[in-house]
Amino acid sequence: MSLRIRILMAFSAMTLVMAALALLALYSSRNIQNKVTDLTSISLARLEHDRSVGRALEVEVEAGDNFTWIAMEIQVLGGSRRPKLRGTVEKVSIANSTLQMYGVPISIDENSEFRDVDVPGLESVLPGDRLEISCEITPDGGWRARKIRARNLKSSDKVKGVVTEVAVDGTAPDTLAISGITILLDKAMRSPGAKVELNRISSATQIMILVSDCGNAARHLVSGNQEPLVALDGELADPLALYSESLEDLIDALDAFRETTDVNRAGSRGLDEAFWLVPFLENLQELESLSSQFLALIQTDTQAAKAMFDNKLDPLLMDEMKPLIQAYVLDAEERLAVEVGQLSTQAATMAKSLLVAGFVAFVCALALGYWVWRSISTPLLQLSVAAEKIGRGQLDTRVPTTGTDELGTLARTINKMAAELESTTVSIANLDDIFESMAGALFVLDKQGTVLSVNQAACSLTRLSSDQIQGKPLTAFCSPAAGASLLPQDTLICQGEATVQGLDGQEVPVSFSGASLRMGQAAAGGYVWIAQDLSDRLDMEEQLRRSLAEKELLLLEVHHRVKNNLQVISSLLALQADCIDDPEAQAVYADSQARIRSMALIHQQLYGSTTLDRIDFGVYLEQLAGSLFSFHNGHPSPVAIETDVDNLLLGIDTALTCGLIINELVTNAIKHAFAPDEPGVVKVGFTTKNGSFVLTVEDDGMGLIEDENRSASDSLGMSLVEALVDQLHGTLTVTSPQGTLFRIEFAEEEAS
Repeated sequence: MSLRIRILMAFSAMTLVMAALALLALYSSRNIQNKVTDLTSISLARLEHDRSVGRALEVEVEAGDNFTWIAMEIQVLGGSRRPKLRGTVEKVSIANSTLQMYGVPISIDENSEFRDVDVPGLESVLPGDRLEISCEITPDGGWRARKIRARNLKSSDKVKGVVTEVAVDGTAPDTLAISGITILLDKAMRSPGAKVELNRISSATQIMILVSDCGNAARHLVSGNQEPLVALDGELADPLALYSESLEDLIDALDAFRETTDVNRAGSRGLDEAFWLVPFLENLQELESLSSQFLALIQTDTQAAKAMFDNKLDPLLMDEMKPLIQAYVLDAEERLAVEVGQLSTQAATMAKSLLVAGFVAFVCALALGYWVWRSISTPLLQLSVAAEKIGRGQLDTRVPTTGTDELGTLARTINKMAAELESTTVSIANLDDIFESMAGALFVLDKQGTVLSVNQAACSLTRLSSDQIQGKPLTAFCSPAAGASLLPQDTLICQGEATVQGLDGQEVPVSFSGASLRMGQAAAGGYVWIAQDLSDRLDMEEQLRRSLAEKELLLLEVHHRVKNNLQVISSLLALQADCIDDPEAQAVYADSQARIRSMALIHQQLYGSTTLDRIDFGVYLEQLAGSLFSFHNGHPSPVAIETDVDNLLLGIDTALTCGLIINELVTNAIKHAFAPDEPGVVKVGFTTKNGSFVLTVEDDGMGLIEDENRSASDSLGMSLVEALVDQLHGTLTVTSPQGTLFRIEFAEEEAS
């Protein structure tokens, strides 16, 4: 399994675990939320499932944007109730006898009753005034005012009437209409109509408030106080209006309460509700009867009304009806406490489940993380150890390869690299063996020239152990020759000779080479110094020098003897020539003497030279020209010999051949180029041109002419010249523009 797949699996597993925990938490939250929601009911659900059209509702509203009204609380009313509006007047039309509230016109006629108004009539109403209007719906769906109140109104806006249209389909906005007034339904709105515990408490509390308001209003009326009364909800109200309104609202609330109880009567909850509701309804009927009498007496006979209040109405409200509703509230609170306890227990159970699930997820994640870590760290550790060993030169190291993932591929690559390095690179162990097997003494030094390590040859050279050498400066047992430096100064490498002093004090001559240790392009901060014992080589050189001196001496002796022998031969030829009277024979002997003399001069120069295989041809040619001039000094024509020769070193064979050619050509020019008693010049030149030698012999005589009277010796001389030129592998060119010019060009061959 590849590394990427393992990491992806681990990430996916962690994601799934987190998603599972999130789903579990969401499920628990939704479950608890549903339980909490069960404590109340959503009005939209009632309006959606009940047949709401034609049902009487009391809706507390709040103004929205663009003359819209949003329902804040909905009270379901029993039976048919007279419509009522409480809010702000938007428009007033005296000509049409209408005023506008909630976007609908309300007509005013002679039957409309204005209460709490200084000047009864539409003229006293202005836009922006707050009114509470009891209305009736005309056959054409319009609104007609019946009772209009302007003082001591509650601060909330209210629409009460029969629902004419409901649009609750899940598509915003959800609305309902009460006789043409469109109201937006808030999704967060709650209705206290459902008989769950919170709604039971809410409904019962509202009924208890209405009972208290009835009792307080009646008490205020019989006391004779005409000031506005503060209701339990904090609003100022007229006592008589408060009593009438509270009684009407109490009847509406009980009708709604009785209707929902009837719906649920099949269950045990309905029976419980009926247990409280039946006696309360009986009291309510008595309250309605007494209230009619009380309201009639309060207008005519206050004392009778007070007596009726004290004896009948107040005991009914405070001693019978209020205790009943209080007992009902206590029962609902007990039921609510049970439900809250169950909800708390369920929340605790959910919390424990989440804790256990989180712990299990943590353990699984930890195990998964450990598995991924082990699957990655173990191969990485093996790779690290192998790389460290290979870096130390242990090229036979291999990484175990069991996987096919990226780490396995990397391990196989490292193994391949190590195998190639092993086959092409010298290992550290082999390198140590090589250093130890070196014949030269090897010293590894630090920056200061202190010895760090040596090989066996260094120990043999100094006659010291490696422990005795290491840690000491190189100069402690090595002295460089004059002008030499043991270590590189401004260069990478230094070479020279030195003497090494061993344990016994004996000095050993060595040749050394020192170089800076480098790591790539940067200096590593040390030196390597190698020394080679020169004792045997110096002894051999001394023997060679002695042997060479003996051979040089022998060669000098040979050249000296050859020169002497040639001179003896020349003297013998001269003696022989003196015994001959024939001039041509004497000339032949003279030419032979000249040739022998040219060869003797070479051996004479070699005898006095520092080299035995080459001579300075310039010096030789000067001597040869002088010898030829002296030899032909008695010739009838006064001839001068001039030389123009570079100082060049020639081998013995080449110099001997060139000497014979010059001898023949100069002799021939002296004999035949000039008329008797005519002076002349013979020029001899020897230079180099384009890597070749150029030999020239030139005279300013008569030039080449065919002379039938020439002797055979003259023809022999020219034949000898041609043969000698061929021996040099050269070319001979003869020209005679004025006089005669012999030009010979050749290249000297290396001696084999």
